[in-house]
Amino acid sequence: MGHTIAKYERLTEALRRARAAALLAAEENPEDGGTCNFDAPALALPRWNEKRVKEAAEKAGVGCFKWNFYGAVRYVFPMRAGGQANSRTRAAEAAKDVLEADGWKTLMYYQMD
Repeated sequence: MGHTIAKYERLTEALRRARAAALLAAEENPEDGGTCNFDAPALALPRWNEKRVKEAAEKAGVGCFKWNFYGAVRYVFPMRAGGQANSRTRAAEAAKDVLEADGWKTLMYYQMD
């Protein structure tokens, strides 16, 4: 049981670090032209409990929804770093880079508004 709880705590901490990187990226370059979008990093978390994943995201201050990616479920984590176009993309990609550096199997969710 302790191992299960620890993995969700690890996710919360990783998402907090990712959000910090997203906020920094948005602050460093506030230019926000381009197409409005919902870009965000996504994680493959097979056999993880959806409720606990969403709770981990909430604790980290990010959003969370499930994405069916060609038959495989991914969890998408909108960073809530402000912006709506280029700024949002830069923030999401900065968050993805942090998650990858932490060892998470990460990809990007790109969607135009």
